[in-house]
Amino acid sequence: MDEIKNNKVRFFERFKRSIVDIPSYNFFVKESLGKAILYLFLLSLMVGAITSSVMSYKFKNSFEREAKSFIIQVPDFKFEDGELNAEGDMPVKINDYTLIDTTGKTDESVLDSYKQGILILKNKVVIKKSMIEKREFDFSSIENIEFDKQEVIKYIPKINMWISIAIIVFGIIFITLWIWLSTMFKALILGIAGIIVSKVQNMDIQFGDIYKICIYAFTLPIVVDHLILDYVPVFIPYFNLVYFIVAGIYMYNAMGSYKMEIQE
Repeated sequence: MDEIKNNKVRFFERFKRSIVDIPSYNFFVKESLGKAILYLFLLSLMVGAITSSVMSYKFKNSFEREAKSFIIQVPDFKFEDGELNAEGDMPVKINDYTLIDTTGKTDESVLDSYKQGILILKNKVVIKKSMIEKREFDFSSIENIEFDKQEVIKYIPKINMWISIAIIVFGIIFITLWIWLSTMFKALILGIAGIIVSKVQNMDIQFGDIYKICIYAFTLPIVVDHLILDYVPVFIPYFNLVYFIVAGIYMYNAMGSYKMEIQE
């Protein structure tokens, strides 16, 4: 408890104590709400960085292999002046759901027999996602770009790298903000339950202090949800309820510990 007594608690120390040391909540609750919110942001940032890095790693390992496998099966082609020209007999079928025909003999109706499929034509790509959803991408929007099959194969590693970086960057931003803001809201809901418990059991703890306790109480549920269950094939029924129950247990015990300190 030396760091607690010296008023010096770094993030990872707070992280550990939030999970394994209920008496440390007595110190956390005496700090400003801003420090609790900053802790939650750093926790969200850590989880966001780990999660997005794992996502990027998985994507990077699979994308290059699958992209090269796909391109190798595609006949020699060249894209220029907003049009795609491929060699060989058409249409070419790849992976049971991708059709290529740049001769103009095949139209979108060929996808009617597919639940999902991709049709690559001379001047556009048609993507059928379901029986009722179909999207088109017209090549005219990229008419100033030229490339052929060999260039695509050569640039796949670079494309893979940039997409992987984008996954990390945007993943960190989105996941961090989502965990941070949603947990602040969840802590507010749990705090309302906490103030009811405080009144019923005469704990005499203010809502602002309970809210700070709740922020730290969600540490373990966040870790289990995003850093364990996302990668372990384990199903927990009614996990959203369990999520709140675990945080509620931390909150209740921390409130009890803080009440004892107040009474001493």
